[in-house]
Amino acid sequence: MATPDREKAKQLLAQCWDEALQKDQANIDPSPVLSRTVKEIRKLYPPNNACAENMTDPLMPHRPVILFDGDCNFCNAAVRWTVKRDKRKTLRFARLQSPAARRIVAFADPEIDFEALPDSMAFVDKGGVYTSSSAALRVARYLRFPWPVLVVALAIPRFLRDSVYRFIARNRYRWFGASAACPTPPPDFASRLLATEEDLGIL
Repeated sequence: MATPDREKAKQLLAQCWDEALQKDQANIDPSPVLSRTVKEIRKLYPPNNACAENMTDPLMPHRPVILFDGDCNFCNAAVRWTVKRDKRKTLRFARLQSPAARRIVAFADPEIDFEALPDSMAFVDKGGVYTSSSAALRVARYLRFPWPVLVVALAIPRFLRDSVYRFIARNRYRWFGASAACPTPPPDFASRLLATEEDLGIL
């Protein structure tokens, strides 16, 4: 059985991301770019290869997605805060408890054990799946000025950043409480919230 050219596949995905994002920002439908890339990547995989089946997945991550704890009051408030500052409406959102979140992670990195992810937040973009402080800081680049400046904090050693993040995450329910039911999202947020696998078509 032939070995898939994984590096070529990664290059195609990166090119797809850039081209689709440019078209999306220009209000041009990026779907043809995604379909073309799927066909090109499938050619790199031999028939009956499990990886080839993954390439038919309708979820092509041309938009970054924030995965958050939908039961956490603090997390829900943080998401609403983010929505207001994402003026380009680039970001999409999914509760970690939703089928969409599981599917997004499986597509972005099949090697990741979804159950092993932190239960507070994760961030998915063309670079992969990020957790803890790395996830929070990478979101900042998509927000209006001056928030993108926070990205420089990635230069701080991760163990220091994550220690602060984990302290807040551990205490978030005690400090801010939990929602008995998922709060009704505002209209602008609802249109960007992914809940089921069918919703992935709006990515």
